[in-house]
Amino acid sequence: MTQFITLCNSLCNLSYSTSVFNLFSSPSTVLWNTYIKGQSENDSLFLTISIFIRMKRSDAVPDKFTYPSLIKACSEQCAVKEGVALHRSAVRCGIGGHVFVTTSLIDLFGKCGEIFCARKVFDEMRERNVVSWTAMIVGYACFGDLVGARKLFDKMPEKNVMSWNAIISDYVKCGDLKTARKMFDEIPQRNVVSFTIMIDGYAKWGDMASARFVFEDAPEKEVCFRGCPRERCCRLGCVDIWVCAEWSA
Repeated sequence: MTQFITLCNSLCNLSYSTSVFNLFSSPSTVLWNTYIKGQSENDSLFLTISIFIRMKRSDAVPDKFTYPSLIKACSEQCAVKEGVALHRSAVRCGIGGHVFVTTSLIDLFGKCGEIFCARKVFDEMRERNVVSWTAMIVGYACFGDLVGARKLFDKMPEKNVMSWNAIISDYVKCGDLKTARKMFDEIPQRNVVSFTIMIDGYAKWGDMASARFVFEDAPEKEVCFRGCPRERCCRLGCVDIWVCAEWSA
C-alpha cells in the first residue's frame, strides 16, 4: 500500500492518495511518512504541516524520515521559522541530531541565506555524510561565498558525483568557466548531470563552440540537450546543439 500511495503522489494525484490513506484507521509511521512526503512535494506547506499535526495526534511516532520531508518543504518556501520549530519537535522526539534531520536543517538555512546558522549546525554534527557536506557547499554558493564553498569541498573526506556537480555548478553560475571546466575534467566518474551543467553553462555565457565540444563527448546526448533551454542551444551564427541532438536521437 505504501508503494501505491507513492505512485499516486508521483502522478500528482493527491486527492486519490488522500482517499486511499484515509481508509486506514491507524496508519503506520511508514504510511504517514509516505503521505507527508508526497504532499510536501506537491502541495502547500500549510497543508503539509497540518498533516504532520494529525500524525502527532495519532498513535504514530515521527522518525528520522518524517522530519527531512517537512523541513525540505520549509526550505522550498524559505520558511525558516517553521523549519526551526519542526527541528525543535525532532529534538523532543530524540532524533534532532540524526544526520538526516540535521542535513535537512543545513539545507534550509543555506537556501534561505542563514549561512552562519547552517555552518553552526554543520560544525556541531556528530556524524556527517556526503549529502551533509554537499548541502553546506551549496549553502555557501547560495550565499555568494564561492571561496568558502571551495575550501569546504577540498576538505571533504570523500566526494561523489553529486558533490562534484554542486561545486562545478557554483563556478558556472558565477561565470568562472575555466575553473568549472578544470574541475569537470577532474571528476572521476561523470554522469548526465555533469555534462548538462557544462553544456548549459557554456551556452549561457555565449561559448557555443565549447558547448558543442562537451556535447559531442556526452554519452547520453538526448538527455543532455533536453536539460538545456532551447534558447541557449539555438543562437544565430552559433552551433545549433538542439538540432544536433535531434539528429543523434
